[in-house]
Amino acid sequence: MKFQKHWRFYSRNSAGKYPLDVSELRTLFELSVTAVERIRNFRAERLGRIIAEETPVPLKEGARIVLHIVPFGAFDPTTKVDFSVLQQNASLRLRKPILGRGENERYNFDGLVIYDRLAQLPSPHTYLQVFRNGIIEAVEAYLLNISEQKQILSVKGYDFEEMLIEALDRFLSLQSLVGVEPPLFVMLTLLRVSGYVMYVRDRFHFQSLEYTHPIDRDVLLIPELTVESFELEAADFMRPAFDAVWNASGWPRSMNYDEKGKWEDLSISV
Repeated sequence: MKFQKHWRFYSRNSAGKYPLDVSELRTLFELSVTAVERIRNFRAERLGRIIAEETPVPLKEGARIVLHIVPFGAFDPTTKVDFSVLQQNASLRLRKPILGRGENERYNFDGLVIYDRLAQLPSPHTYLQVFRNGIIEAVEAYLLNISEQKQILSVKGYDFEEMLIEALDRFLSLQSLVGVEPPLFVMLTLLRVSGYVMYVRDRFHFQSLEYTHPIDRDVLLIPELTVESFELEAADFMRPAFDAVWNASGWPRSMNYDEKGKWEDLSISV
């Protein structure tokens, strides 16, 4: 808050808002740095487990989309979500992985895992892990393996951006339902994608000839995004992450947004 041309920071107690002094500010910033480091370390540790196939359920082989949503206060020892609400009907439409209906679920050491397996696949292709501290980990191992070629699809019905947007809106609603408090870190990672290109179909055919280049690394570690409120829609805050994926394949930005940054989903049917 700016007061008489000076910035002041406030906290709240039983008497209302009060300005923080220097020592309180130093403590607050140190805690913030520590929390961010723990969140990033958590992401690195979980990605290591996924790469090593140490997942809650065995997954189909191949490239994977990994999504982590970590509440800023997740590592506070007092943080614990209310899993009882997940047994209520209100949560049924939210308890689904990125791509699937959430037909299988069970409790595990970390919390609750929900997963699906397509009829033609021997192993599950997706899971949603809800941790006891409110963290969500969602892994999808089908979308990037539909084609025999190495392609990230941006076409109707298999548009990775559209499916991630729909899933993220569900996941944020689920976290709100179990009592998670914002802000949250949203972190997108693509695994085993070296050599992949963006497949855009007819609308951007000529641009694709100019822009498309194979991704030059196996792991796309997209910088984290901060979500300050559950009122925000995923389509509005995910553009920087999607832009980064398109950039990795030679494009200047996600072509599913207009030049003003509005989500349009311009992908074409297969």
